[in-house]
Amino acid sequence: MSGQRSRAVAVLATVAIVIGILTFFAARGEPFTQAGGVRLWRLVHMNMFGAILTLIGGTMGAVAARRHSRGLVLATGGLFMIVALATLVTIGSAANFTGGRGDTFAFWLAMGIGPLALALTPDPGEGAP
Repeated sequence: MSGQRSRAVAVLATVAIVIGILTFFAARGEPFTQAGGVRLWRLVHMNMFGAILTLIGGTMGAVAARRHSRGLVLATGGLFMIVALATLVTIGSAANFTGGRGDTFAFWLAMGIGPLALALTPDPGEGAP
Protein backbone atom coordinates (compact mmCIF):
# COMPACT_ATOMS: atom_id res chain seq x y z
CA MET A 1 0.00 0.00 0.00
CA SER A 2 1.41 3.39 -0.99
CA GLY A 3 2.36 6.12 1.45
CA GLN A 4 -0.44 8.41 0.30
CA ARG A 5 -3.06 5.74 0.87
CA SER A 6 -1.60 4.92 4.25
CA ARG A 7 -1.85 8.58 5.21
CA ALA A 8 -5.50 8.64 4.13
CA VAL A 9 -6.18 5.57 6.27
CA ALA A 10 -4.36 7.27 9.15
CA VAL A 11 -6.61 10.33 8.84
CA LEU A 12 -9.74 8.14 8.90
CA ALA A 13 -8.36 6.20 11.86
CA THR A 14 -7.64 9.43 13.73
CA VAL A 15 -11.20 10.64 13.19
CA ALA A 16 -12.56 7.32 14.47
CA ILE A 17 -10.29 7.35 17.52
CA VAL A 18 -11.22 10.94 18.42
CA ILE A 19 -14.96 10.27 18.06
CA GLY A 20 -14.57 7.01 19.99
CA ILE A 21 -12.74 8.67 22.88
CA LEU A 22 -15.16 11.59 23.09
CA THR A 23 -18.18 9.29 23.02
CA PHE A 24 -16.56 6.92 25.52
CA PHE A 25 -16.28 9.76 28.04
CA ALA A 26 -19.76 11.10 27.23
CA ALA A 27 -21.29 7.65 27.84
CA ARG A 28 -19.32 6.73 30.95
CA GLY A 29 -22.28 7.17 33.33
CA GLU A 30 -24.80 5.38 31.13
CA PRO A 31 -25.63 1.66 30.85
CA PHE A 32 -23.06 -0.22 28.72
CA THR A 33 -25.50 -1.18 25.95
CA GLN A 34 -28.11 1.57 26.29
CA ALA A 35 -30.39 1.29 23.25
CA GLY A 36 -30.74 5.06 22.75
CA GLY A 37 -27.05 5.85 23.06
CA VAL A 38 -25.74 9.23 24.14
CA ARG A 39 -25.62 12.23 21.88
CA LEU A 40 -22.19 13.60 21.01
CA TRP A 41 -23.09 17.12 19.96
CA ARG A 42 -25.18 16.64 16.82
CA LEU A 43 -22.67 14.29 15.28
CA VAL A 44 -23.36 10.75 16.50
CA HIS A 45 -25.36 8.75 19.04
CA MET A 46 -23.77 5.66 20.55
CA ASN A 47 -23.42 3.90 23.86
CA MET A 48 -20.26 2.70 25.59
CA PHE A 49 -20.16 -0.48 23.50
CA GLY A 50 -20.43 1.53 20.26
CA ALA A 51 -17.62 3.79 21.46
CA ILE A 52 -15.42 0.77 22.18
CA LEU A 53 -16.13 -0.68 18.72
CA THR A 54 -15.22 2.68 17.19
CA LEU A 55 -11.97 2.77 19.18
CA ILE A 56 -11.11 -0.78 18.10
CA GLY A 57 -11.73 0.08 14.45
CA GLY A 58 -9.74 3.29 14.71
CA THR A 59 -6.85 1.50 16.36
CA MET A 60 -6.89 -1.20 13.68
CA GLY A 61 -6.79 1.53 11.04
CA ALA A 62 -3.87 3.29 12.73
CA VAL A 63 -1.88 0.04 12.92
CA ALA A 64 -2.75 -0.73 9.28
CA ALA A 65 -1.54 2.71 8.19
CA ARG A 66 1.68 2.35 10.16
CA ARG A 67 2.41 -1.09 8.66
CA HIS A 68 1.11 -0.26 5.16
CA SER A 69 -0.99 -3.43 5.44
CA ARG A 70 -3.69 -3.77 2.81
CA GLY A 71 -5.19 -6.79 4.63
CA LEU A 72 -5.55 -4.93 7.91
CA VAL A 73 -7.11 -1.97 6.09
CA LEU A 74 -9.65 -4.41 4.62
CA ALA A 75 -10.34 -5.78 8.10
CA THR A 76 -10.83 -2.24 9.43
CA GLY A 77 -13.29 -1.37 6.69
CA GLY A 78 -15.07 -4.69 7.19
CA LEU A 79 -15.46 -4.10 10.93
CA PHE A 80 -17.00 -0.67 10.39
CA MET A 81 -19.31 -2.02 7.66
CA ILE A 82 -20.53 -4.82 9.94
CA VAL A 83 -21.21 -2.36 12.77
CA ALA A 84 -22.97 0.01 10.35
CA LEU A 85 -25.20 -2.74 8.97
CA ALA A 86 -25.97 -4.06 12.46
CA THR A 87 -26.96 -0.55 13.48
CA LEU A 88 -29.15 -0.13 10.41
CA VAL A 89 -30.99 -3.36 11.17
CA THR A 90 -31.53 -2.54 14.86
CA ILE A 91 -32.31 1.19 14.76
CA GLY A 92 -35.31 1.96 16.93
CA SER A 93 -35.46 -1.41 18.64
CA ALA A 94 -34.42 -2.64 22.06
CA ALA A 95 -31.85 -4.87 20.33
CA ASN A 96 -29.78 -1.83 19.29
CA PHE A 97 -26.57 -2.93 21.02
CA THR A 98 -24.50 0.01 19.72
CA GLY A 99 -26.97 2.74 20.65
CA GLY A 100 -26.64 4.11 17.13
CA ARG A 101 -29.14 6.03 15.04
CA GLY A 102 -29.14 7.20 11.44
CA ASP A 103 -26.33 9.68 11.98
CA THR A 104 -24.18 6.99 13.57
CA PHE A 105 -24.99 4.60 10.73
CA ALA A 106 -23.75 7.22 8.25
CA PHE A 107 -20.57 7.79 10.29
CA TRP A 108 -19.75 4.08 10.49
CA LEU A 109 -20.64 3.62 6.82
CA ALA A 110 -18.14 6.34 5.86
CA MET A 111 -15.52 4.82 8.16
CA GLY A 112 -16.09 1.48 6.39
CA ILE A 113 -16.29 2.63 2.77
CA GLY A 114 -13.16 4.79 3.00
CA PRO A 115 -10.70 2.05 3.99
CA LEU A 116 -12.37 -0.49 1.70
CA ALA A 117 -12.07 1.85 -1.28
CA LEU A 118 -8.44 2.59 -0.46
CA ALA A 119 -7.57 -1.09 -0.08
CA LEU A 120 -9.52 -2.50 -3.03
CA THR A 121 -8.50 -0.06 -5.73
CA PRO A 122 -5.07 -0.48 -7.36
CA ASP A 123 -2.32 2.01 -6.65
CA PRO A 124 -1.51 4.31 -9.59
CA GLY A 125 1.05 2.60 -11.76
CA GLU A 126 0.52 -0.75 -10.07
CA GLY A 127 -0.93 -2.41 -13.16
CA ALA A 128 1.15 -0.50 -15.70
CA PRO A 129 3.62 -2.48 -17.83
